[in-house]
Amino acid sequence: MAPRWWRVTQTCEAARPHAVVLASAPALGGQPLPLGAVVRRVKPKVIIYCDGACSPNPGIGGWAALLISPKQGKEKVFTGAEADTTNNRMELTAAIKGLEALKVSCEVDLHTDSQYVHHASTEGWLTKWACNG
Repeated sequence: MAPRWWRVTQTCEAARPHAVVLASAPALGGQPLPLGAVVRRVKPKVIIYCDGACSPNPGIGGWAALLISPKQGKEKVFTGAEADTTNNRMELTAAIKGLEALKVSCEVDLHTDSQYVHHASTEGWLTKWACNG
């Protein structure tokens, strides 16, 4: 049976803010903006494909994350391995490392074949895990 892929779309807030308050901006069309007007920056879009595996489970595992910037036409691959781990841990590590690689606030499409990662981001598991420590 072919793996099922889920697309999880969320906004990732990195170190830089996504809005800037300007007193005036004549370069944006010739007319100054009203004092205090908010101009939204267009966030770059990044597509992340991530996967992890372990054999046997638990045992030796590895993960990979492919980041694609469609606008810039660039790709970057991140990989890693651990000697004693689980399949779910490698799946989560791939997603986390892909998101950690982002340097600015982005619109992210995260693609995974893991139900564990999918449910963690869509069923509120991440929030529960953060509350539980």
